[in-house]
Amino acid sequence: MKLNRKGFTLMEMLIVIAIVAVLISVAVPVLSSQLERSREAVDLANVRSAYAQVSTEALLGNTGITVTVNLKQKQAGWQSANPVNIGGIVHSKSNGNTDNWKGDAEPGGSCEVSYDKTHGVVLTWSGTAAPGEPSYPFNTAYTNFFDDVLYKTAFWNDGTLSNNALFEFDSRCPNSTYIPQIKAELDKQTNSLLLRENCT
Repeated sequence: MKLNRKGFTLMEMLIVIAIVAVLISVAVPVLSSQLERSREAVDLANVRSAYAQVSTEALLGNTGITVTVNLKQKQAGWQSANPVNIGGIVHSKSNGNTDNWKGDAEPGGSCEVSYDKTHGVVLTWSGTAAPGEPSYPFNTAYTNFFDDVLYKTAFWNDGTLSNNALFEFDSRCPNSTYIPQIKAELDKQTNSLLLRENCT
């Protein structure tokens, strides 16, 4: 009796591996998106439950109760619903803070559900829904940083860097002779993006 010992060829194995890799690359983002939607659904259900609890307590005269819901979602904002409706408080991605909705959901964050006598139930999310006011009022349309800062320093004007086309400034270098000059020119600015805290 003759045994058939024929197996897969290397080409057949490579084709199978390629097909599996394509299927995984398509399935992983879809699965990840569905997992995030399910986490958001749990978060919304928990916040709605907290909303009902705070509303009930307020109707009974206990307006000082606060319920904090720890969020399970892994992405900032809401991927599954826009606008989000929690007990009649409707909020969309384009809205900033309102009287009843403050901040935005973020990974590892929370939602504090409280009652305000003027506005009713207030949802305070950890994170920020919209960019807050900058710590320094700068003009983002201004782009003449080189003209008003770098080109006015002494080392630029005296030709120190003329023989060095490749250079960089490191503010962490303690013995730099360039950084103090740059900082001195920056201090003369009144409305520059470079004056913002931790700007590199």
